[in-house]
Amino acid sequence: MQTIQRQKVQLFDTHAHIDMIDNRCLGESVLNAQRESRFPVMVRIQDDFTEPHDFQMVGIVNPGITPESSRKAVQFAQQNDFVYAAVGIHPNSTGNVTSEDWSEIVELSKNQCVTAIGETGLDRYWDKSPFEIQLQYFEQHLDLGRDRDLPIIVHSRDCDDDMLATLGNQAKVSSIFGIIHSFSSIPSVAERYLDMGLYISFSGAVTYTNQKFAQLREAAKMVPDDRLLIETDSPFLIPHPYRGKLDNNVPLMTAYVAKSLAELRGTTIEHIASVTTANARKIFRKK
Repeated sequence: MQTIQRQKVQLFDTHAHIDMIDNRCLGESVLNAQRESRFPVMVRIQDDFTEPHDFQMVGIVNPGITPESSRKAVQFAQQNDFVYAAVGIHPNSTGNVTSEDWSEIVELSKNQCVTAIGETGLDRYWDKSPFEIQLQYFEQHLDLGRDRDLPIIVHSRDCDDDMLATLGNQAKVSSIFGIIHSFSSIPSVAERYLDMGLYISFSGAVTYTNQKFAQLREAAKMVPDDRLLIETDSPFLIPHPYRGKLDNNVPLMTAYVAKSLAELRGTTIEHIASVTTANARKIFRKK
């Protein structure tokens, strides 16, 4: 009987909100499933991939979006050796931030489990926080990243011009070290971010084939290997073919992001997983 050779594929999810995955169960249960390479029951890996793979989750960055979720991110990182914390305040949460809240983020950023600052950035899609307040806190996050010598995890939605202008002005003062999380724009915007030295991370949206995502998929073809990252943004952005079928995205579903990127870029899943994991370990300084 012939033994099927399974290819080992190490995955590093650079953005997953662990505390938000399935409110009916504990985050620890989700993480145990990821550690043990257990996909959601509905997912049919053997049918979706033409060759057998042994997917292994080797790293997850869990970004905070409020002081409370940032505390949880640190807690999960302290309890799980493959989980790394990022602390910050999401732009849509900045409208209710107090000086005490910001002081807590600054204090949390000193924890040795913290590997990045964020999620931070700008958002014109939702009208939840005044844009001037978003901008103020985004710049404070950028300053904190420089002070701590940590990468910035950047959220940008429907505000390319604002984001490029803000980062461009910041780059005149000092180089920017960070990630454009869940990139959702066009190739020319990606080029501008690359020129600034930023990494670009792709989520489940890159697996969607309707016309709305055509330019995003074109951008995914042109990002150099050494600047490419993958993520889930769990529990959101469930990848094709499970969009609308799963209640929650989970970090192991980066396998489908890697699969889509491999198809778009004319390479293998193993290659995408290898370069994105190496890049993640480099930017987050993890062996």
